[in-house]
Amino acid sequence: MTNPMEEIPAELLDVTQKLAINLAQSEPFLRLKQANRKVEADPQASQLRTEFSLLQSKVRAQQYTPDYSQEDVIRLRTLQDLVYKNQALKEQAAAQEEAINLLREVNQLISGVIKMDFGALARRFSDD
Repeated sequence: MTNPMEEIPAELLDVTQKLAINLAQSEPFLRLKQANRKVEADPQASQLRTEFSLLQSKVRAQQYTPDYSQEDVIRLRTLQDLVYKNQALKEQAAAQEEAINLLREVNQLISGVIKMDFGALARRFSDD
């Protein structure tokens, strides 16, 4: 089986790598990195995010089963309120939204040039 990267022309690979570097060095991604570091440095925010994420996954998995727990849903809502009130997590969510918006803009620009949905094309290769 051939490596899909071997099939990409060197010039396109070079431009793609430059795009990735520029995205990583863009203001939205730098803010996201800083926000992520701030959350990791804050034990309360980090624990809150982890606890919320784990309970959210549990509730989703049990949603249509007999194991569904109203107590878990109530606890999840309580955690959600705490997440929304935590400054480090609010900044992280805002930075993440900004980075996602930048990626959407880049996807639209590239999609317009190549006349197809670049994001869908990229997902197809990443699923292989």
